[in-house]
Amino acid sequence: MLEIALAALALVGWLMLLAVAGGRDAIQGALRRLTHGAPDPVRRAAASFDALGVVGLIGVWLWLSLNPPSVVDATVYWAIDLDNLYGDSVVNRVGAYLYSPVFAQVAAPFTNLSWAAWYSGWAAINLALLAWMLRPGAALLTLAFPAVSHALWSGNVHFLMAAAAVLAVRWPVAWAFPLLTKVTPGVGILWHAARREWRSLGIALGATAVIAIASFAVAPPLWGDWLRVLTASSNEATPNTLLPLPLAARVGLAAAIVLIGGVRGWAWTIPVAMVIAQPLFWTAGLAALVAVVPLSRPPAGLAGSDGDAPAASS
Repeated sequence: MLEIALAALALVGWLMLLAVAGGRDAIQGALRRLTHGAPDPVRRAAASFDALGVVGLIGVWLWLSLNPPSVVDATVYWAIDLDNLYGDSVVNRVGAYLYSPVFAQVAAPFTNLSWAAWYSGWAAINLALLAWMLRPGAALLTLAFPAVSHALWSGNVHFLMAAAAVLAVRWPVAWAFPLLTKVTPGVGILWHAARREWRSLGIALGATAVIAIASFAVAPPLWGDWLRVLTASSNEATPNTLLPLPLAARVGLAAAIVLIGGVRGWAWTIPVAMVIAQPLFWTAGLAALVAVVPLSRPPAGLAGSDGDAPAASS
């Protein structure tokens, strides 16, 4: 457990360093400063850091594609069966599907692919999201941390969760993803309430409701099954994790963090709150903290919603 905690602290420290040193531009900016006045070949090499990162990420993708694991988190998504979606699914049970019917309905058409092809495509999506949030060079370096590399290998939705946190600052419809998958990380939506961004809050809740209603109209029984699974899972004992607190306590803590962050304009508190509030607070889930880096200095296009207050300050 000590080794796991130290690895988690190392990842948090690395992401904090990137956030404080310039966000997505931290490494590129540091290289520009270090090579200022250096010979042209040195400066060109520094400028090609992200290009080398792309090559490295492609190499990682090829390795994963040629060596797909047999049973990981992503196997559940590939093996979705809408005729028996929940079965005896309960949290902590290997192979349990616990998300809403929406995710399954979207994923179901792709289950016709072979496992190798599906896993290769899924890994490509996760790597692309990681590169988008950190830039390719920093993304490649961040894969050296076990929590991030394990999240990529296991194929859970942690990188999609992180991307949703980044996008939701500008496009609140993105909140539908955490709310309709892991549910409790949706506590990050309180960011808009703290900012008094009522229009954004309404869009987030309205979009989630519309998607849920459309899904319910297609398959009402699945929603009843999902609610029963959530109820049963809430009575299950949670294993000893990195933050051994009851889920209700962690959701309350997460709500406090994101509310304070909203008042202060700290958008980076959104992924922090989402990670703390996830159903199981375990190492791979820390990978969603990569969203802290872009949200520490959000690009102009992600600075806030039209008609709302600015979303973050550096």
